[in-house]
Amino acid sequence: ARTDLGDAQGARDCRYPPLSSILTDDHIRELERRHVVIVDNVLSDVDLRYARENVKALRSHMEKSVNDTSVRQDMILSVREGDHLDGRDHGDALVHCIRLLRGIPYLLGKFEYSKSHSF
Repeated sequence: ARTDLGDAQGARDCRYPPLSSILTDDHIRELERRHVVIVDNVLSDVDLRYARENVKALRSHMEKSVNDTSVRQDMILSVREGDHLDGRDHGDALVHCIRLLRGIPYLLGKFEYSKSHSF
């Protein structure tokens, strides 16, 4: 475990097969060249709507940031794939989004991503 939460996992453990049909070698090469890549149509309108509803359902669990009043005040919630809050899960659409994000490092390795930098 590499974090205080004891939840760090290697890229292979975070692999998410549906991501393999979304993120391609061409995306990785573009990331290397341009330092940014836009991947269109990752979520359908329905998936996005349900994920937003899942997040709204978690609002009551958010906490205020600890910033002083001279900076932006945010509501914060740390979300992990396996979390359960008050006996509820995060909702399938939000968990799908989490898994998509967690699966990216595996594909970066698979496609031999070297690096992108701005200098």
